[in-house]
Amino acid sequence: MPTNLYFGNSEFFLSYAIKQLKTHTLDQQWANFNYTEYPPESKETIPQALSNISLG
Repeated sequence: MPTNLYFGNSEFFLSYAIKQLKTHTLDQQWANFNYTEYPPESKETIPQALSNISLG
């Protein structure tokens, strides 16, 4: 299964992109499976996200 990474400053566009992914790409049974948000202000965000991706 592919991994999608969305980032940026526009909450509107990020929310829109995530909603489109969940409604048009994912099967509804998988819509909430492995969905994770990472706080942008944390120094551990990128290492934690990469760690989670490599485990999946």
